[in-house]
Amino acid sequence: MWNRYAYAANNPINLTDPNGKEIALVYGTTADVNPGDVVVLVNKTTHQANHVAVIAGFVKGKDGKLHALVYENVPTNKKGSMADSNAHTPKPVDSNSLQAGGGRWNVTNSQLGSVLANPANHLFSAPRPFTSGEVDRAAAKVGAVTYNNAMWGSFTATCDCAGYVNQLVNELGGVRSGYKGWFEEKGYQDWYSEGR
Repeated sequence: MWNRYAYAANNPINLTDPNGKEIALVYGTTADVNPGDVVVLVNKTTHQANHVAVIAGFVKGKDGKLHALVYENVPTNKKGSMADSNAHTPKPVDSNSLQAGGGRWNVTNSQLGSVLANPANHLFSAPRPFTSGEVDRAAAKVGAVTYNNAMWGSFTATCDCAGYVNQLVNELGGVRSGYKGWFEEKGYQDWYSEGR
């Protein structure tokens, strides 16, 4: 049966969806997001930015709600080190799971700080949302990376979470892919400041 109020999570009196984005649970917070959007996490206690990721798509969670999947670069080692030389290809992970943020930055200690819309930027038409497939193809082009927190914002295969987001956003070619014709290396604090 068709649900005419699905766009507002069955609550059209209190919720609206003027931009047509998906209403999903993102790191424990209900938010309007699309694939390709950049999300910044903040520490629940200090409210300082601590992680950044890109919306990959959506999955229905065990709670019956739509959950956002994210692409992110995190250390794969479990030793607590913020440098990890193990090359890995990031895969979409449920942003609401304890595995998000490599188990370091997830719903237990972090919350959604900001969402930066990143629609496709087309020369002859209005910006439109990316599809999950487009985000997946861009992530495949970025390929394998290693994690090093000291390489914040780096546009290389060894980078932190922000460096990976910089590369993925640039590969997508959305409205946030460049600045004045060249790509800007942004740390997670820079992404957070842009989203405030």
